[in-house]
Amino acid sequence: MTLGEILRLVVPRGLFLPVVPGTKHVSVGGAIANDIHGKNHHRAGTFGGHVRRLELLRSDGQRLELGPGDELFAATIGGLGLTGLITWAEIALRPIPVAAVRTEAIPFAGLDEFLALSDESDGQCEYTVAWLDVFSNALRASSSAATTPRARRGRQAPGRPCPWKCRW
Repeated sequence: MTLGEILRLVVPRGLFLPVVPGTKHVSVGGAIANDIHGKNHHRAGTFGGHVRRLELLRSDGQRLELGPGDELFAATIGGLGLTGLITWAEIALRPIPVAAVRTEAIPFAGLDEFLALSDESDGQCEYTVAWLDVFSNALRASSSAATTPRARRGRQAPGRPCPWKCRW
């Protein structure tokens, strides 16, 4: 199951994955094995921090249900698949008030300005991303922008995770 497939199921129910990378085509097992990060790493950390339980199929055929506190669970998160095949995982989801975000494109003229914008955005916005045109002679406003999606103000849902067990 991919992250995109999960999002198609949970967004209409007012839920969202706590960490989403730049593509929705990542499998859940791949997200766990690589302990991926998203555009909100500064707030939510990595994908593995939101895994509550998983089943690991070992090379000897043994199936193990693991959770935080298990040594093999810790080795599996970011373990690149070396501990076994993840057959299912329970991931904490987060509530969202609406299935939309407001984005803001902020042009900047140089690295110093970008760093100041980045510090400000990290404090105010859950998701941040920037594109730099490193091939231009100078960073120009037309070739570089920081984008900060924000949840709609005034309707922020509480940050408690919602468990959702995904099997594939």
